[in-house]
Amino acid sequence: TAKSTLEEGWVQLFNGVSLKGWERSTKDGFWSVGRGVLKGIASGPKPYYGYSERTNFENFHLRMKAQLNPGGGGRITFRSKDNQIATGLGVALEHKNAGELTVSAFNAKSAKKVIASKQAKIGPDHWFDLEIIANGQACEVKLDGVSVCVHTYAK
Repeated sequence: TAKSTLEEGWVQLFNGVSLKGWERSTKDGFWSVGRGVLKGIASGPKPYYGYSERTNFENFHLRMKAQLNPGGGGRITFRSKDNQIATGLGVALEHKNAGELTVSAFNAKSAKKVIASKQAKIGPDHWFDLEIIANGQACEVKLDGVSVCVHTYAK
């Protein structure tokens, strides 16, 4: 029998083989799965969203391996209402400068206003471990096990 690599108490959101369990926007981009990797490509500067069908997470610890192309970026929004991007909290990842990944916490109601930001020495096209730990109004982001952004969101 195959052994699950999932640790006790953890919930797997991506199965590594299909988009089962995910909803996605149908314009301005494309989602695919290949070699165990969930890949999102946006056309132009418009965002392209994917949503987990599991929405019952209040406090959580998200772990994933991630990679961004040169000049690329991505956002993880959580605690949004009915997958509305204009609500909730979030973490943005962006390669603004070669060799530096900028990690920012934001309130989705005013997502352009960064409320905490930190740069990490991770270049584009390199895989890194990303963790987001949300507990109450506190949010911590770790890259390769190192805390790079800690913020407490105002209610």
